[in-house]
Amino acid sequence: MDQLALEIIANTLVRNEVTVHSIARSLGISENKVILSIDSINSEDEKPVIKYQKEKIYFSQEQVEKYYQISKKEGFLQYSISLRRMLLILLLALKERSYSLQDLAEQMKVSKNTIVSDLNILKSDLEEKECRLFYSRKSGYSLEGEELIIRKLLVETVNKIFNIPIGKYLLFEEGLLDANEVIFLQKRLQKVEERLNILLSDEMVEVLPYTAYSIVQRKKNTNSSCSLTTEIKAVTNSREYETIISAFWNYDFLDEDDLIYLAVLVLSSNMINSEFSIYNTDALDQTITRFIETIESKLAIQFSNVEQLKKVLLQHIRPALFRAELGISIVNPLTQQFKEEYRSIYRLVKQEMSMFDTFIPKPFSEDETAFIAMIVLSNIMEYSKQKEDKPFKAVVVCKSGTSISKMLLGLLEELFPFISFKGTYSARQFESSIIEADFIFSTVPLNTDKEVLLVSSYMNYRDRVELKERLDKNIEENTVKKARYILSYLGDYLKQEKEKEAIDTLSKFLAEDQIEEEKEQEKSEDLINNDFQISIINEKWEWEDCIEKAFKPISKRGNIDKQYIEVCKKAFDSSYKTMLIGPQVLLPHVGFEEGVKKMDAQISILKEPIIDPDGEEYQVVVALAPGQHNEHVNWLMRLNEKFVSGNLKEKLLSAADSAEAMNYF
Repeated sequence: MDQLALEIIANTLVRNEVTVHSIARSLGISENKVILSIDSINSEDEKPVIKYQKEKIYFSQEQVEKYYQISKKEGFLQYSISLRRMLLILLLALKERSYSLQDLAEQMKVSKNTIVSDLNILKSDLEEKECRLFYSRKSGYSLEGEELIIRKLLVETVNKIFNIPIGKYLLFEEGLLDANEVIFLQKRLQKVEERLNILLSDEMVEVLPYTAYSIVQRKKNTNSSCSLTTEIKAVTNSREYETIISAFWNYDFLDEDDLIYLAVLVLSSNMINSEFSIYNTDALDQTITRFIETIESKLAIQFSNVEQLKKVLLQHIRPALFRAELGISIVNPLTQQFKEEYRSIYRLVKQEMSMFDTFIPKPFSEDETAFIAMIVLSNIMEYSKQKEDKPFKAVVVCKSGTSISKMLLGLLEELFPFISFKGTYSARQFESSIIEADFIFSTVPLNTDKEVLLVSSYMNYRDRVELKERLDKNIEENTVKKARYILSYLGDYLKQEKEKEAIDTLSKFLAEDQIEEEKEQEKSEDLINNDFQISIINEKWEWEDCIEKAFKPISKRGNIDKQYIEVCKKAFDSSYKTMLIGPQVLLPHVGFEEGVKKMDAQISILKEPIIDPDGEEYQVVVALAPGQHNEHVNWLMRLNEKFVSGNLKEKLLSAADSAEAMNYF
């Protein structure tokens, strides 16, 4: 194996997320050269070593240990700066002996000057996390701070290292954790799953034995005790408590507070399925019901299955409440993308999440809020009326928890209405089940002979276009699938032997298949399809009159009655901050039942901005009369995407007249 191949392998092994572009930039070579080298690496082994799809690179889990040893032996494995600092945190948090500067340098395989630089930066980082890096001649370097804060830091750092391909090997080989103890604990926690009838997400079932054992190891080495609140200690009264702590029976140095902490750590883990007695209170149930009702009211929608939505929200919120109690933060890698593309949904959910403040010591983080917003959005997507008889079946495999998997499922259902999706599975569920499916969409490579379409946990517009092209090509190249696809359009006609109708339908199908771009344009014009539905306003509007004026054209068209405008005025006065479809783009509306006769929308482009009571300016108002069965939601989502990532607001404001503005739709 040549030097370039070893460098690519070494770079891929020590980083969490790797792309062809990042490897090319790191090594100073072209992306094409990286791809050719990866192909060469794979050709030398019986099984694929590195899988790549589009930009993202996945190192085969079965091959990690083999190539980790090769990289070490050839001297190509080097810890990144961020990885060194994470390992330093673990050394100090799990401290069982004194560490001098020389000890730390030797452990990290760098010079003393480099370790001094690392420690200086680490000192600053730790201060932000309310910890302190302390040094004394007698005891060397150590971590100081409240025990709960240090444990939080320990859990989060183990999580980060574990997500690196060689992370678990580093935890063992650096002497941080004991491999046998982690394996034993893993088996015991699987028994806990069975006894409590819960199902942890793939991510959690892998990493939880490591994080839990790191707490055990810290207690053993330092004998540090934590101080827990009365609320956390109440977990001892639950039926789950005794079952969970039974996994830690052989660690006799753990005191009751340690066992409570470990029990809550398990309860705070993301779960795909759970029915806990803890936090199963009327107060929480009522709060979630009120949360759902408020979302429905403000988005002018009705969720198709409120009970299912409540169940899914509970599955995420219960662990989130435990995380809040321990101060453990969860990382949502999709938060920023979600906030940018679905800003109005995120802002609304964030505002209404204040309902849960009575249950936790401080408000939910942005990452937690984004998870909840994803659940809400995925349930909004479920309204879509799709054909009952679909030619294909598919499943979604996602290693993440409920929030991300449901969001992904919703996007795929919207993207492929001709596929019947049979639900989401964890990788463990998929590999232990017999599943009949024409397509498997997965966020991770799977150990299966079936073809797998790898997808990102969150797909942007480009990802969706590329996935659609891949699936279309898959159908086109498979004669059986192609026939089933066509026959699904002709089924009723063929049964009734209506040849002319069958030919007409087939012609229509082929025309739609060839003119995909025109079809997409048609879809985007389901609410805005005439010049008079976009108005350019030169006169100055006052804030108090903007609802009346924005809805006047819809009222003239006879699609709403006067009551709708009056109800909308009242709702807008109290909720205008959340009635947004994009940055500084207002979306005034109330429910269909308040006086809508026909779904409609009117976009007003204001040359003179209106100013809200807080002094913020708005120049685009989308007045909405929603559909009775949420038919408007898909249009709103597409419109939101254009406002957020397509510069639609700027284009509309630059339009000379309504006809030019219409072109941007």
